[in-house]
Amino acid sequence: MPYDLPRIPLPTGASSADLARLPAAIRRQALFSARLNTLGPLAQIGADIKGILDGNKSASEARRDIRQALAEAGYQPPAGEEGGLLDHTSRRRLDLILQQNVRAARGYGKWAADMDPDRLDLWPAQELVRVFARRVPRGTWRQRW
Repeated sequence: MPYDLPRIPLPTGASSADLARLPAAIRRQALFSARLNTLGPLAQIGADIKGILDGNKSASEARRDIRQALAEAGYQPPAGEEGGLLDHTSRRRLDLILQQNVRAARGYGKWAADMDPDRLDLWPAQELVRVFARRVPRGTWRQRW
């Protein structure tokens, strides 16, 4: 099933902690990476995620293309952080970006497929209800917890 990436690249100098405080609606609609404030590499990341999801690109090809986009944008890793998670050209950082986004997209795709009306008619959810009262009432949730 083809994947149309609806997320908008959002260049930002914010840290991951700052980005976590953004409203959920923005986080759902935006494609960003902490402290990556250049549009070109973000657009490349989006294209590569789509390529991986569509089966047209491998993770190694995506890493190569993102590194090239970062180089073209003049990206330099923070001093002393070369090869670590703060370096956008490192394999660890690129794998984190690609894996998180691919997993999120696949999870959303599964959820969307599970919400298909025909599928829901075949396997409806069940609501568990107590038909009879207990001999010894357990009290309320607040009392128990």
